[in-house]
Amino acid sequence: MKKIAIVAAALGILIALSAFVASTNSLIGIKTFFRLGLGGLGLMMLASAYFLVSSFLVSQMLLRQKLLEME
Repeated sequence: MKKIAIVAAALGILIALSAFVASTNSLIGIKTFFRLGLGGLGLMMLASAYFLVSSFLVSQMLLRQKLLEME
């Protein structure tokens, strides 16, 4: 699952950068620029949310395991 999140983040960065370059060179309109840019931003946000949630869950699991060992 982490590989999918990394690919999604990289794809989001690639989409956002290509939308910026295409808009700078007047290859696409402003609506398409925002549509592609928001799509890329959405992919990056989903990937970062996955990593935040998974790291929180892992830390909670380790904390619970430590507490059980102390008893």
